[in-house]
Amino acid sequence: MKAVKNKKWIKILILVVLLVGLVFLGVMGYEKVQEYRFKKMLQDNDANNYELTEIINEQETKVYVRDKILMMKDGNTRTWVSEFQAERIIFDEEYRTAILDKNDEELKVNSLNYTYIHDFFENGDQVFKYLGEEDGYYKLQFKEKGSKKITLLYLNKETKIVEKTVQNAGNFEFVTKFQVEKNAVSKEEVELPDLEGYRAYESVNSR
Repeated sequence: MKAVKNKKWIKILILVVLLVGLVFLGVMGYEKVQEYRFKKMLQDNDANNYELTEIINEQETKVYVRDKILMMKDGNTRTWVSEFQAERIIFDEEYRTAILDKNDEELKVNSLNYTYIHDFFENGDQVFKYLGEEDGYYKLQFKEKGSKKITLLYLNKETKIVEKTVQNAGNFEFVTKFQVEKNAVSKEEVELPDLEGYRAYESVNSR
């Protein structure tokens, strides 16, 4: 009689373990499906022509990208990068100086969603979790393995554009907001600025 009871309990225990395992696999499967869903959303909504305003503590940085050329404006500083020409020039409009970085084959001008796709979705050190919807956004969490660092992406449900990121490393929270316009940059907005009147210096990184 005791042996029968023991067998009964063993069967119940096995059943519970199987149910827990199935629930765990279900949760894992759900997260993988959601991860693929949002990665595909960003891939389908990517752009190589865009104007981006990055806002940190009410300070704005403007970025214009077109034809693998980038122009960034941050206060009195402008940075021009051409991937095809492997060249970067940093202008200080206040002091009328320019630093030239030439023949750098590692210079890249990335698409709008490259960083999110490459550094988060395709990074094996980042663990994805879908946190649901919040105020018109999909809330996506990435936790770095072996670290306390957590990054939240706020993906606008309608535009499919990331409009805010929140990075938290324990006691520190870093919030960045974005305003994006796709297919809005003209050739004139990414033209190489005129160096006339500037004191030009070649970077030590030039090759």
